[in-house]
Amino acid sequence: MKRSLIAVAGLVLACSRIAASGAEYPPGPDYRASEFCMGDVSTGELRRDLPRLVVHAIDPFGMVLPGTAVVVELDREKVADAQTDAAGQAIFEGLPVGKGRVRLDLTGFRRVDITVRLRRGCVTAVIVPMEVGLTIESTRNSHP
Repeated sequence: MKRSLIAVAGLVLACSRIAASGAEYPPGPDYRASEFCMGDVSTGELRRDLPRLVVHAIDPFGMVLPGTAVVVELDREKVADAQTDAAGQAIFEGLPVGKGRVRLDLTGFRRVDITVRLRRGCVTAVIVPMEVGLTIESTRNSHP
């Protein structure tokens, strides 16, 4: 019987730099990503499961944002979508392997686009702070 281990890749990154390296997408906000990979202790090989992605949407103060629309795209095609639950998270399983784009959208907040890397046998978790959107209202006074 092979023993398995959750190998924490220690990838808590300032991912805005990674997002900026994907030239086809505009740089995203600062967000944090962690990658947890399942492997065999004796061989060091990763499991061959399809990737899993966990997205956490929060406001600038760290409060969760339920009801945030989350869309996952690979090669500019939508592969999955969901809304965040009461805990502000959306979980995607069985996604294709590769570099993808995740878009978060919620009324009253600015839309966010980030880039993630999805690898076999790994769970990628991202915490995405969303900025409050500005609404500018203009009124015109017709009195002289």
